[in-house]
Amino acid sequence: MKNMKMMLCNGRHEIPEAVDGAIFPAVIEDPTDLEAMMRTVNGKLRCCARLDLYVTGLTVALVTVVNYAICNNMPLTLYHYDSKSGKYYAQPVETDRWYGDLVESGVVGKRACAQETYMGGVIDGR
Repeated sequence: MKNMKMMLCNGRHEIPEAVDGAIFPAVIEDPTDLEAMMRTVNGKLRCCARLDLYVTGLTVALVTVVNYAICNNMPLTLYHYDSKSGKYYAQPVETDRWYGDLVESGVVGKRACAQETYMGGVIDGR
């Protein structure tokens, strides 16, 4: 597990701070396919302990990453571009809200999540 610095979508802006690349390509083929988007996020963040995310691209892609971070209790800080200063500013996301729902098996209940966890566990849905 490692700390990562990524941009949301590739090729939208030059972001030298995003040393670990992008989660999504510049064009997301079908932004209505939420399951495919979650599989992409899961593949990119499987070994991520904490994420600094430079926000570029679609809102639906951002929400997918936020949901993943919450469901996996992964610290997340969003970085938004300030056009006045030309710099990014931080917005921490409280991803530990559902910590009390974690059970010994590592599976989070349905009210917190609706996808597979990065640990490979399946959400029980009950």
